[in-house]
Amino acid sequence: MLEKPSSPEAIRLWRGSLPVSHRYTAGVAGERFFRALADRGAFLATRCGACGVVYCPARAFCERCMAALEEELEVGPRGTLESFTIVRLEGADTFLVHRVGGDPGDLRIGITVEPVLKDASRRQGCLDDVECFRPADRGGPPE
Repeated sequence: MLEKPSSPEAIRLWRGSLPVSHRYTAGVAGERFFRALADRGAFLATRCGACGVVYCPARAFCERCMAALEEELEVGPRGTLESFTIVRLEGADTFLVHRVGGDPGDLRIGITVEPVLKDASRRQGCLDDVECFRPADRGGPPE
């Protein structure tokens, strides 16, 4: 029984199905991140007291040194375009993957971008509350 099968025909197979369902939870830190986004349009981050890395979205532990993350802070909302698919919010050391709107001809690595948020009444506490990031006008607050 513990021997390696010598051919695919030697493997026993029972046809059927397993009704499996699951629900993803963002965890305690993720819940606070999405609640801040829905309620205030704010990007919540956590800072590692041991190595100083700032994580956005907020996390419960540091992925680099495994320390518990307890210091929360708001970052952004503006950030730097690091790639055409990745945004780093001001004040965070990690990236946020999201859509970038506007004229593609205006996009350059390193430009400042800002979020375009859904109207507060339409926010649900998910990353889709941010419709996209767009090149920042620096002349006024983001929508």
